[in-house]
Amino acid sequence: MSDNEHPPGSLLAKDTTPTWEMELLISGVTVFALLQLAGLLDQAYLALRPKLDVDWDSLTRLLSAYSKMSVLTLAVAFVLHLILRAHWIALVGMNSIYPDGVRWDRLKIGAIKQRLIEQRGITLVNRIEAADNRSSIVFALGVTFALTLACLALLVSLGFAISALLVRLLDWPWLMPNGTFAVVALVALPYALAHLLDRGFGKRLGADGRTARAIAWIYRAYARVGYGSDNNSTLTLLQSHVGERKVFALTLVSILFIAAIVMGQLALQQGKFSIGDYANWPDAELGAVDSVIDQHYRDQAGQTDALLPSIDSMFPRGDYLSLIVPFNPRRHPALLAETCPGIWQAADTFSQRQPLLECMAQLQQLTVDGQAQQMLTPRFYSDPRTAQQGMLMVVPIRNLGAGEHVLGLKRPLAANGDKSDPGRARYQIAFWK
Repeated sequence: MSDNEHPPGSLLAKDTTPTWEMELLISGVTVFALLQLAGLLDQAYLALRPKLDVDWDSLTRLLSAYSKMSVLTLAVAFVLHLILRAHWIALVGMNSIYPDGVRWDRLKIGAIKQRLIEQRGITLVNRIEAADNRSSIVFALGVTFALTLACLALLVSLGFAISALLVRLLDWPWLMPNGTFAVVALVALPYALAHLLDRGFGKRLGADGRTARAIAWIYRAYARVGYGSDNNSTLTLLQSHVGERKVFALTLVSILFIAAIVMGQLALQQGKFSIGDYANWPDAELGAVDSVIDQHYRDQAGQTDALLPSIDSMFPRGDYLSLIVPFNPRRHPALLAETCPGIWQAADTFSQRQPLLECMAQLQQLTVDGQAQQMLTPRFYSDPRTAQQGMLMVVPIRNLGAGEHVLGLKRPLAANGDKSDPGRARYQIAFWK
């Protein structure tokens, strides 16, 4: 019996991949859970991001991207694997129905094409074997890529932890967050140098020489923590049969494809792009007097931006309006340090709590219909919707007439923010009484 013949009582060839049933089980059970997990990772990051300063936000964004890329890599690989396995199953089924293969004499094809098909000598059994091999390779590569990205996330976390420790011990604030990448590069540098020396001069170095022993020691040290090509059996095996350049190109294209999906989905969730064709119809713009942003009103349904100031309602009732101004860890510390340096440096002391509130309120430059609002008593506050820390101010509206009114306050723009339009430098929150 040849390798491609069927064992007694079986529809599958003898050399069918023995793990095909386990592959189908794992792919089918986990693919939907992985797709849901990707959404949960997005929600967790978007909920945590408003509470982070610039340094921690950089780390969290990287870890979120790597984690989601790892999850999506598995999900895409498993979906593709299920499709390829379905194709393989279809071929196996058709082969069992028509074991004598294709009857070319019954098809209306030209003589040249028929000779070409016969010369190629590809049978249905060959196609079944190729489909089986493709499915297993896709499954193995998906798991390998996902594990590689997870290890990269751990390495970045280690680099950030070392950078944060150096900042604390040596008072080197310039290390954050770029020091993280420097630490990662330093961790990988000895192995990279050893690899280059080995590839370039390994054959000319004596096995017992000092340089050869040093290179071997580096290889062994990195192998103990799972670093190196010999610890990635799947890729090494594939490279040895397919070729290093082809595998590298496939890896690069796959990672770039998943990265594009992750970045695009995050941009959509943050509202940077909108889906739909509105021709020349403008978007509602934050800070524009001709726009109403639903996230400024706490009674509106929809996605909540934890860093946007908000009032009770677009149509408030009663004599007062409650205004919540969230604390922005990426913008407000620099503004407070510039405006009230002595107060901000001692902000964690009890005696500076009220002066800090007053300084924060001063930064807002609060107006109603263009009139500055004085003598408002701010309070520390935590928004129950988002758990974002911030400040609460109660604005009297008893004496306002019926109709439209605009509450304005200064936006905490970034250092490179666009200040060409002064109107965009302020929030404009319209309400009607």
